[in-house]
Amino acid sequence: MFLGVGAGFLCRNFITDPETLATVTAFVKPIGDIFMRFIFMMVIPLIVSALVMGVSEVGDLTKLGRIGFKLLRYTLIVTAISVFIGLGMVHIFAPGKSLDPAQRAVLLEKFRDKADDVKAKTDMVKGKSIGEIITQIIPKNPLEDMVRAFDPTYTGGGLLSVMVFSLIVGIALSSIDPEKARPFKLFIESLYEIVMKVIGFAMQLAPFGVASLLFTLTVGLGFSIIAVLGKYVFVVIAA
Repeated sequence: MFLGVGAGFLCRNFITDPETLATVTAFVKPIGDIFMRFIFMMVIPLIVSALVMGVSEVGDLTKLGRIGFKLLRYTLIVTAISVFIGLGMVHIFAPGKSLDPAQRAVLLEKFRDKADDVKAKTDMVKGKSIGEIITQIIPKNPLEDMVRAFDPTYTGGGLLSVMVFSLIVGIALSSIDPEKARPFKLFIESLYEIVMKVIGFAMQLAPFGVASLLFTLTVGLGFSIIAVLGKYVFVVIAA
């Protein structure tokens, strides 16, 4: 982190030629992008393998139902508390208010399309009833939900539908003859182990990826953005 910020600060202040600075940034930036892609690449396989394996291991469906009800109740309570804490902290400390107006304008311009997509999706969800939202969570095409899980313009269930699909497959797997379920269980267990190994590869790349991401951020927006980002991180960790 310090190496990335320090190098970015030095390059921003001592490389006066914009073309040279752009060349250096273009050389460093892919390292951070590759690190992030390693992580995102494994999200869907991790969710599917972990949930299918976890649910199928419970075995008894009545026991699974009791666990599921307790988990749902716990999740709703803890989520409500989390939302209350998060909203309270962000209103008290307002970490983004210290952002320089010029930097704010640059960021708004850079991410305007993504912000518009998210707003349109939020407005669409607001117009739906509870029944429609619950129905949408049940995947009509789980492969589409997997492929477009990180697409901000996608109006389907996304990751939530992938989780529901995985739970249903896990329940079905625990309900069939153990001998017939065994090959698929072995496949899921192997997939989980592979996913964890690839995440291990990504963690080895993490120091370089983090340095690259912070270097690019510092070169693009200056050292002051790090202070704002640090305040935001502090608020998140405290909450």
